[in-house]
Amino acid sequence: MKILADAHEMGEEGISVNMDLFNNNIGRIIGFNLDPFFESDNVVEQAILDAIDEGDLVYIVGGILIPTNQ
Repeated sequence: MKILADAHEMGEEGISVNMDLFNNNIGRIIGFNLDPFFESDNVVEQAILDAIDEGDLVYIVGGILIPTNQ
């Protein structure tokens, strides 16, 4: 799964790649912990929203990675 999710980043570099790889990893952790094939869409959606609210994911502001709860 990691190979497929990260394939579009191969050969790329920079902060946006770092953000994507970081957030992809968090998504894999969420999926592993929830087993999204058996959880309802609402449960998976809430886990993602919780990760955003808790600052587990990152986004770019002014060229630096910022936790999503900031």
